[in-house]
Amino acid sequence: MNRHGFHQSVNKLDDKSGFLLIADINNFKSINDRFGHNIGDKVLHRVAQTLKEQVRGSDIVARYVGEKFVIFFPSQDSDQLKLISHRLICSVSALDFSDLNENLTQVTISVGLDKGSVEANHFELLYEKADTLLYKAKSSGKNQFIMGHLERVTV
Repeated sequence: MNRHGFHQSVNKLDDKSGFLLIADINNFKSINDRFGHNIGDKVLHRVAQTLKEQVRGSDIVARYVGEKFVIFFPSQDSDQLKLISHRLICSVSALDFSDLNENLTQVTISVGLDKGSVEANHFELLYEKADTLLYKAKSSGKNQFIMGHLERVTV
């Protein structure tokens, strides 16, 4: 699903409150530069599939922009989100890309997430908060998540 599909899906929800997770593939530009855009596209596809496989059917997963993915979790508590975030990070880092190129050994993600509303007039604020947390996770070591006002968690 793309950005447009994501917004269409969340607009259909009765309850628009929950958690927004933003996941970004670490060092993706260097993957594209080193291995080419064809392999970069395959990496994006595998990461997207892995993210979808690790969440519930009621959660909304989309490639939002570039190498960034968003997941909206309606009706989920923060303790569960910690476990899910950890599982997402571990699942992506466990992916095997050696069939694409023997030198592509590991791909990792960093994650930022926060609680709020995805209603049209609140979404940008929620996205900005989660995106800021994502960049804190990336700048403090990558391959980890930061959630709301919690400490960073390294995987």
